[in-house]
Amino acid sequence: MASRAQPALWRETVKAGAVRSGALIAAIALFVATLLMALALASYHASDPALNTASGGYPANLIGPPGAWFADIALSLFGPAVALLLPVGPILAMRLWRDLPVGRWARMLRGAALGVALMASALAFVSDASVLALPAGWGGIIGLSVANAVHWGLGFLGQPVAELWSARAVGLVAAIAGAIIWGKSIEIDLGERKWRFRRNRIPALGYDDGADGYVGGPDDEDEPLTLTRKPVEPRAIAEPDPRPAPVIADRQNAPSQAKPKERQSSLDLRDNFTLPSLDLLTPSPPSQGNVVDKAGLERNARLLENVLDDFHVKGSIIEVRPGPVVTMYELEPAPGIKASRVIALADDIARNMSAISARVAVIPGRNVIGIELP
Repeated sequence: MASRAQPALWRETVKAGAVRSGALIAAIALFVATLLMALALASYHASDPALNTASGGYPANLIGPPGAWFADIALSLFGPAVALLLPVGPILAMRLWRDLPVGRWARMLRGAALGVALMASALAFVSDASVLALPAGWGGIIGLSVANAVHWGLGFLGQPVAELWSARAVGLVAAIAGAIIWGKSIEIDLGERKWRFRRNRIPALGYDDGADGYVGGPDDEDEPLTLTRKPVEPRAIAEPDPRPAPVIADRQNAPSQAKPKERQSSLDLRDNFTLPSLDLLTPSPPSQGNVVDKAGLERNARLLENVLDDFHVKGSIIEVRPGPVVTMYELEPAPGIKASRVIALADDIARNMSAISARVAVIPGRNVIGIELP
């Protein structure tokens, strides 16, 4: 097949490569940033100089001053539950690395943050006392605010015991709701639960996995399990509109107008005996000419249309005129295509059609452009 050097395709390839490289760099950056944040939270020290601590000296945090400030602010807002926000980074990094759709990452982050806030509130209900190792207790500022608001509302009951158990019940509900919301927000964006993928894969292949509600009888235990193939309905495939086939003109050899020469009936050997007449020989059959390969010419016409389309020249080959040396393809260009633009592509047409040369010219009196190829 003809090689096609397409500038537009080259640009698209370079652009796609740049986008892919950017995705890989972003994936590595997300993974490294998540790892640094995890180290900063794990090596938090209450005595490190940060927003809530005024002290001198170099911080003991493994990430240094940036890690000390990050850990102090994160633990002040959510408490230890902030660690549940870290899986968002590796999830997005893995999807970028595997060239998968990132999905609604903002929705995933909001859902995970809401779940973490509810779980932080649950921790604040369990223990609302201050902890020396944490800047704002187990629930952080958000958890303490929610817990204090609930305690203030339950204070109208006037029963300390009822208030205590009601607060614990609210904390339990908040913990369960937070865990569900956090899990759902991560699960929606992943969309790759293996057990559901494998379960849905069997019906897709045409097998019955028993998920249609059928309950076997008592005798089914002794019968071997067999997979029955479901009839697969044929899908309607949209077929492209076929282009009209070009007209292949039959090559006709013009009959010879020369007067036939008088045939010699015998050979003059200048001897005293006579050979048989030449009329005894079988005459040669009339010349049939070269047989035209219409299928091959039609394939070449389609290939020529594709070559022109690569150079953004729209049109169709309406007729092919084969000759003894060259074949002329009549191109009917689409509206707005200039003839000079097609003529200027003569060398490119010859190169892409693997021909020695090509001749392109307008056919006088017709709205077609002739392309001659050997």
